[in-house]
Amino acid sequence: MKREFVVAVYIVKDDKVLLHWHKKSGRWLPPGGHIEENELPDEAAIREVKEEVGLEIELIGKKAKGHPKQNAKGLFTPMLVQLEDIPQRNDEPEHQHIDLIYAAQPKSTNITDGRWMRIENMKREGIEEEIIEHSKIAIEAVKEK
Repeated sequence: MKREFVVAVYIVKDDKVLLHWHKKSGRWLPPGGHIEENELPDEAAIREVKEEVGLEIELIGKKAKGHPKQNAKGLFTPMLVQLEDIPQRNDEPEHQHIDLIYAAQPKSTNITDGRWMRIENMKREGIEEEIIEHSKIAIEAVKEK
């Protein structure tokens, strides 16, 4: 089965998480998408957020120290990593996503798309439990920063 690397970014501000309506899947999701060829996961996370909701962000979490003598660069560790089965849809065959899930804070306040949601609002809106749980983890990660 084909596997693709993707990023998802839970952006937290004042105990709210920014979700946007994903037309293709017909549900509220965090910004994110596929990592492009030769793109680093950190770069993909920042790019996808800018493209989908118009925000500049700061990723939250541990960043590995690079080793200059070995030409190694440190990258942010995602808050979660999961393997997700993606069912066949339209012209896309069944495949899997390796989700690199990040927490972030906004550097700017103007969004072009999306909605800031509190956890209790997500429950009322019928947001998937997985999204709610990941949102809780992101909120805690930002508080611990």
